[in-house]
Amino acid sequence: MLILITAIDTPEDKSKFEKIYNKYIDVMYYAAFGILGGQYEAEEAVSQTLFKLISHLEKIEDVDSKKTKAFIITVTEHTAIDCYRKIKRERFTQINDEEICSQYAQECVRR
Repeated sequence: MLILITAIDTPEDKSKFEKIYNKYIDVMYYAAFGILGGQYEAEEAVSQTLFKLISHLEKIEDVDSKKTKAFIITVTEHTAIDCYRKIKRERFTQINDEEICSQYAQECVRR
């Protein structure tokens, strides 16, 4: 979290971010884990979400409001979905690469 706080300019925003972090970190992790199903993946999604929230701190007026909670959960879910798509795309690419290598190896054996 210390690295994230250094990216924030004003003391007011740093304080706001600390309150958001302390209040919503568990909810964010739960939302990301529900989509991704893995601890490492969920933690990565939460980290990315925290970076996104830093650039949108001006949109958050009251840290304790239901609107803020909904906003944070929405950003977390969208980030987790993006991570899921990236993981899925990487696995698909890896499978295709393995198939191509396997087919190439079979052709070389036939020759």
